[in-house]
Amino acid sequence: MIPEECGTCRYFRRAQIGQPLGVCRARPPVPVMAGMVKHPVTGEAFPQVKTYWPEIPDSEWCGTYIRKPFGVADLEQMDAAEAGGSA
Repeated sequence: MIPEECGTCRYFRRAQIGQPLGVCRARPPVPVMAGMVKHPVTGEAFPQVKTYWPEIPDSEWCGTYIRKPFGVADLEQMDAAEAGGSA
């Protein structure tokens, strides 16, 4: 039986092939204030916001688990191939 862990979930995207860490994309990314920046024209300061998906090890689990489709290549391998990496 395949364990119901993040590494086998359709929402998990491995950060790098062969590494245990990845991001969970089951929910929208979380906005995080990254600091203040100055507007290039007015010089007025405003908050800079970036978004992040939670980074987790592939051995974790949650209640949102949906198994990756059987017989379909892992999406992170397809992503790596498109980016020119090796799978």
